[in-house]
Amino acid sequence: MRLIDILRDDKMKKIAIVENEEKYRKIVWEELSSQKDLELSFYNSAEEFWREKNIDKFDLVYVDINLVHMDGIELVSRVYDKMPGLKLVMLTGLNTDDHIFSALQAGAVGYIWKSELGNLTKSTEVFLEGGAFMSPAIAIRILIMLKKEKPKSKLKEELTNREIQIIEMIVQAETTEHIAAIFGISINTIKNHIQNIYKKLHVNSRAGLIRKADEIGIRFSK
Repeated sequence: MRLIDILRDDKMKKIAIVENEEKYRKIVWEELSSQKDLELSFYNSAEEFWREKNIDKFDLVYVDINLVHMDGIELVSRVYDKMPGLKLVMLTGLNTDDHIFSALQAGAVGYIWKSELGNLTKSTEVFLEGGAFMSPAIAIRILIMLKKEKPKSKLKEELTNREIQIIEMIVQAETTEHIAAIFGISINTIKNHIQNIYKKLHVNSRAGLIRKADEIGIRFSK
């Protein structure tokens, strides 16, 4: 089914683009603005989009990773937790394995290089049809990462008892300050523990940590 057919079937499709670089905003506009019945909304920052009162009005959201202040992965994680059905796609030039994996763990259904925006119309068609898409180069890297990823049981074994205790408290929505007070250590020490936990579990946000903790079987006592 062609993109124009999808748009005619479902009437107006709303797409948000969270991008702070004018160069890429212009490219996205040139690629998609000619499509009839497709409404584009641009946001300069993650914070600006997060303040949007009706995020659920969008059918698809393209998010740049390298945003000022709150980055794109954190935004995707927040939006996914609030509206898991919303299609979120990373739009970026960053190509490190950590960024790719973290973006997909946060809830993104696709990952598109900024150098491949010439295919954005086709990609948009796939997403609006309910599919997922990433460039072939990204797909290959994901397969390699998955092969290298340690079993969930091994991930848990790498955590210290103190780190598991901290995860349990984070799952219970305890603040960093409260966790530090409970253990009688500094807030910076707790932050260092959390950074180490993020690295071991390959996550970069509390929301991602909570999901990973559930996956590897870390529970808390009520």
